[in-house]
Amino acid sequence: MLTGDLDAVVNTYPFFIYKEKHLLRAQIARITHSTTICPKGFYTISDKGEIETTEEAALPSFEELSSADGWVHYYKNILLAGRVTHSVNTKLEESEKEKELEELKAKDPEKEALLGIAEDESTYVSRI
Repeated sequence: MLTGDLDAVVNTYPFFIYKEKHLLRAQIARITHSTTICPKGFYTISDKGEIETTEEAALPSFEELSSADGWVHYYKNILLAGRVTHSVNTKLEESEKEKELEELKAKDPEKEALLGIAEDESTYVSRI
């Protein structure tokens, strides 16, 4: 898909209006976002929804880190639309917004930050 010429036009379907350098930057961001992991229990989500270091966090043992159960994703998952939360048309009526949001969540569920890597779908890469 990439030619090596950063100023090349990207020929894809659906149409991508930007240059190859923008597509490459987006791919790097997606890969970095989905592969940033941290030890389980090292971070928590605050009441405000922000990720914070656990005050009593201790370095996990080798045994804990040697399995997938000892690791979590730092970020939320990236949805098929390229965001981490769903967005609906603001011009719709409230009931229509709720219906559209439910349909989006059914097709592409949001996953919270600090979700264990052992819970990853085996086909996760094919979604990208």
